Amino acid sequence: MISPEKQSIIDKLQSSAGIKNLNDMQKQTIEKFAGAESLLLLSPTGSGKTLGFLLPLVAEIIMNGQKGLQSVILSPSRELSQQIETVFRSLKSKLNAVLLCGGHSVEDEAKKLTRKPDLIIGTPGRVLDHLRRGNLKSEMFGVSALVIDEFDKSLEMGFTEEMRKIIDFFSASIRKRMFVSATKAVDLSEWTNIDKTETVEFKAKEEDTGLELLRVTSPDKEKIETLQKLVQSFRGESCIVFCNFRESAERAAKALRECGADVVTYHGALEQKDRERALFTFASGCATVLATTDLAARGLDISLVQHVVHFEMPQNLETFTHRNGRTARQSATGSAYLIIYREYKLPDFLPRKLEEYKVPEVDDNISLDAKFMPIYIGRGKKEKISRGDVAGFLMKTAELAKEDVGLITLYDHYSLVAIRTSAIKKVMKANGCKIKGEKTRVEIAR
Repeated sequence: MISPEKQSIIDKLQSSAGIKNLNDMQKQTIEKFAGAESLLLLSPTGSGKTLGFLLPLVAEIIMNGQKGLQSVILSPSRELSQQIETVFRSLKSKLNAVLLCGGHSVEDEAKKLTRKPDLIIGTPGRVLDHLRRGNLKSEMFGVSALVIDEFDKSLEMGFTEEMRKIIDFFSASIRKRMFVSATKAVDLSEWTNIDKTETVEFKAKEEDTGLELLRVTSPDKEKIETLQKLVQSFRGESCIVFCNFRESAERAAKALRECGADVVTYHGALEQKDRERALFTFASGCATVLATTDLAARGLDISLVQHVVHFEMPQNLETFTHRNGRTARQSATGSAYLIIYREYKLPDFLPRKLEEYKVPEVDDNISLDAKFMPIYIGRGKKEKISRGDVAGFLMKTAELAKEDVGLITLYDHYSLVAIRTSAIKKVMKANGCKIKGEKTRVEIAR
């Protein structure tokens, strides 16, 4: 049972984040979190699991009123860690969280840890690195709660030993453990030594989802021409094309560019800054297609993706589920297409009956161009720049209208902004102008 005091804190956090109503999964997670020592949360991709575990966790830290690190949240990728941090900051709790993951200076992270944050959000490898360096010392902290998000993916990526060592390090003080995933892929007792775990499980019912699953038969084994025609038929609506290998993603992207689509690629072989730029470009509407591996199948919060294309067959049911979870998120609708060579036998985990989708003929002259372009501005968070500063700079210096400025994302030493293509020439006039008293570089980001 949640105390009135804790419920009041949760209500305030929810209001600060602009969330009017919680779904049943989030309500049940909050209720179970109060009394469970070990909790397993299983809920479909896009159902709001991050908010579900952050609300009770943050409320508990606030109620404790203690100084120093109290909670650790682990996730398998930098992108997911950043997403969790973004949701955390939306709660406006006045608590201090430190993000520990690749793409940041270890030294800068170590300095932030000396300020004794309330919460750590990070990848297993980077958190363990700080433990080994002595930047996290057991006598300094009393971590009472540990959350492992997408724990099955962390195991799949080989983080088992790292997670065990982190759990062992904080074991003396941990009172609550929470494990989160979209699919029940492994037995927790095999690697946590926890025998009793309460479970909150919400399965997506086919009739309750907005997902339409379709088969596209390709007469050609290579399937490239079928992919081109399918994406052209979307008429510039947002689309993620999933491949099994980075070489396939690059090949698909090249073919789609040849037919006029605005495409970016995203896979593990890219440098971190290139992955960041690719995600921004797609999420902001500066590209209409993301050609990717299963690296993008989970952990990314990209809204309003209208189409998912399985250019290559997923390896298992879990991957299939996570890929499809990129569209029809929350209450939205979306379509998932499996491009299948006519002689290919479907894997057993795929539905036996799939509605055939006949790709409509599309005029070759139809525009597939994105309506926005990404702009680089050479100032970021470390220079104390805010999104308001960036928007004001562009509207004043480049004389842009409010509707010309789209998504603004701040990084440590630079910012990316989606600008309407018709206003690009105006933006270039801002290159070399001052933002908050300092000259800055402004250029097209690709």
